[in-house]
Amino acid sequence: MRHERCSAFGSRYGRSGSLEGTMKRMSIAILFLLGSSGVVLAHDLFLKLDIYALAPRARARVWVFNGTFEQSEAAVARARVVEITLLTPIGRQHVPVERWREVGARSLFEVETEEAGTYVAGVALAPREITLTAEQFNAYLEHEGLSEMLAWRRQKGELQKGARERYAKYAKVIFQVGERRTDAFRQPLGYPVEIVLEEHPLDLQVGGVLRVRCLKDGRPLPQQVVFAGWEGAAPLRAQTDAEGIARFEIKRAGTWYVKFIHMVPVSDSHIEYQSWWATLTFEIAPGGDRKGSEGEEKSTSHTPPMQLRSEPSQN
Repeated sequence: MRHERCSAFGSRYGRSGSLEGTMKRMSIAILFLLGSSGVVLAHDLFLKLDIYALAPRARARVWVFNGTFEQSEAAVARARVVEITLLTPIGRQHVPVERWREVGARSLFEVETEEAGTYVAGVALAPREITLTAEQFNAYLEHEGLSEMLAWRRQKGELQKGARERYAKYAKVIFQVGERRTDAFRQPLGYPVEIVLEEHPLDLQVGGVLRVRCLKDGRPLPQQVVFAGWEGAAPLRAQTDAEGIARFEIKRAGTWYVKFIHMVPVSDSHIEYQSWWATLTFEIAPGGDRKGSEGEEKSTSHTPPMQLRSEPSQN
């Protein structure tokens, strides 16, 4: 299994006397060094729920984090949203963009669950362009694991050249409604880039292996650097194989994310680089769930049944 810790990610972790506190101090130091050099740090886009196991016919808030997985740095304006999609057991729905609203440094939209099953919510943002100095762009490539692009710039003699980049972001989140499992978790939304789980989230267990498939235009994306993790720890790093699959050891339960940035040089009068950003959020339950599809018993484990809750209404 090819994976490693990458301590250059994340920014706000845990208590100062713990491993999480150590990671926090390391991250702050890295951010200070980058910031003092004028480096523009990228904001990832994540979708998160307050809870990931809901009851049928409930309303759920989907929070939009624009920054790190732990903290959103700035709300995303509604004008940037291309579409909001919801995969349900009965098909694909388009959530009205009018439901998008800004709450402080975060954004959110609400969805309604219907019958029991596995759901996926997704958001696509309109592309944007940014101009960076050579120092900023090189540090950004290194920070985001884009070593091949950095090597390409070195080979072309462009390390001292600034860059104009067009980027587009796509985020998804998986959640469960009731006990019944359906296959929405493995269905692509058709985004230019996206991440798909190979196994149902309820089958994932601590000590096992998380397998994700990375896609570009619906096809497997080989040799792509991918990161995965959870709150309070530096992410794991892996690279996809020829089938676009990256593998990570599942070290703990909780809310996980997977992310990657795919970038290519382009010949355009306005930009030199094009990038596509993909994230996926989901929950790994403590001990793993032992139910099979359609709620049938899968083993004789005495794991307590999943607790189902409705989202509390917002004040």
